[in-house]
Amino acid sequence: MNEIFWEKYPSSSVKLTIKDDRLFLLFEGKLTAYGRYFSGKIELRLSLEEQVTLGLIYYRYQDGLEEEFTYKLTGAFEDDSWEYFTGNWEENGEIENFEALLEFNEQEIPNLLNTESNNEIIDLSDTETRINITKKKNIERQGAMRQRAARSDARVRKIQRSIELYYGLPQGSVKLINPDKSIIHPSAKIGTLRERWLFEDV
Repeated sequence: MNEIFWEKYPSSSVKLTIKDDRLFLLFEGKLTAYGRYFSGKIELRLSLEEQVTLGLIYYRYQDGLEEEFTYKLTGAFEDDSWEYFTGNWEENGEIENFEALLEFNEQEIPNLLNTESNNEIIDLSDTETRINITKKKNIERQGAMRQRAARSDARVRKIQRSIELYYGLPQGSVKLINPDKSIIHPSAKIGTLRERWLFEDV
């Protein structure tokens, strides 16, 4: 599940593709209050340095009118998990905060599976060997995600999605809330939510 957020509204759909050292985010959504749909593409480098990317965002109104604007996105990834990108979105003379929460499959990141760990060379020409390695790596990956989910720096969105998957609930059906019953932002960290509830009990 991939999501992008502006200061005032989230996108409703984001498709992520990866090519070489580039991420491409195809997004679309609807601004209910204004009766218009929007779509566009964002290109990001797999780099921890600050980056600037330009692109077009397209708007389509219910009356059939269409228009497009050039945007400028300036920001950076939080770490080399490439899961969280934050920055400023500049469009039509206005600047808004921007966040992207991304998830990757094993197949989506090149060289994610290191087949030469501990100097052991593995022959991948054998089908059974490939299957065993894939199963082993998937188990390790799932275990790592469960361990990270319990940490304070885990994203709220990841915990919500884990609950949905565990109980077979629809995507987006689980929301974690603050003590005042407001919904905490998906990019917030679990530690933040935990502190708010602990402080509430004092």
